[in-house]
Amino acid sequence: MGADCDQRRKYRRALRIIYPFELTRRNPCDTIYFNMKINILSVFKPKIAQNHIKVLVIDDAEVDRHMTCAAVEQGGYTSLNAVDGKSGFEMAREQKPALIILDYNLPDVNGPDLCRSLKAQEDTREIPVLYLTGKTDPKSIINCYEQGENYLAKPISAKLLIKQIDSILKNKQPGN
Repeated sequence: MGADCDQRRKYRRALRIIYPFELTRRNPCDTIYFNMKINILSVFKPKIAQNHIKVLVIDDAEVDRHMTCAAVEQGGYTSLNAVDGKSGFEMAREQKPALIILDYNLPDVNGPDLCRSLKAQEDTREIPVLYLTGKTDPKSIINCYEQGENYLAKPISAKLLIKQIDSILKNKQPGN
C-alpha cells in the first residue's frame, strides 16, 4: 500500500510540474495518480479549438502523447496524433499540419531520420518541427539544432509548450 501511495504522490507532483493548468478531479474523493487505464484527457479541461490550425504530435508513449495533445488543445489548436514514425509521416503528408511535435526516440525510426524524410518531401518541407523529448545529451540536442529545428526537453510546463508553439507559428507566417 505504501508503494502505491508513493506512486500517486510522484504522479501528482509530475502533473503539477509538467502540466500545471486546470487539473480537476472527477469527484472530491478521487486521487489523480498514474495508471495506464486512466483517460488523461478527462483530467484536463481543454479549450475548444479556436482555430483550425493543426498540430501533429508524434510520440510512442501514450501518456506523453495524450498530455501533449491536451496542452496543444489548451492553446486553442487542433491536435492530431500518431504513435510511430510511419503513421506520423503518412499523417503529415495527408493532413498538412502547421507544426509537428516529434519525439526523438520512436519504435520504428528515430526522430531526426523522420525529420529528414519529411524535409525531403516537397509537400512537407516547410512544416516546422519541434522536438519534445527526454533526450538531454549534447549530441542529441546539437543534432536537432543542426537540422534547423526547435528543441524542448521533458518535463516541460504546458504554458511553455504553448508559448513555444505560438512563437514557431508566428515566425512561420509570411512577412515575419
